[in-house]
Amino acid sequence: MTESDSESLQKDLDSLANWSQKWMLKFNSSKCKVMHVGHKLNTMYFMNDKDGNMELSAVQEEKDPGVFFTSDLKASTQ
Repeated sequence: MTESDSESLQKDLDSLANWSQKWMLKFNSSKCKVMHVGHKLNTMYFMNDKDGNMELSAVQEEKDPGVFFTSDLKASTQ
């Protein structure tokens, strides 16, 4: 992952936030998270919400209905 990849992803997040505001389907940015997979670039991402730009929290592991996702993609936590 390069700096330009990070900038592109941030632009995509901005577009997504604009779309959600236009269609009144707002994201709860406090529930949105970032997981860095396959690289060590510690990039911060932001999502625009009613309080302005909110930094998305970075996680190493996330559980989604019974399945654990980890940044190293190992199944050891299952």
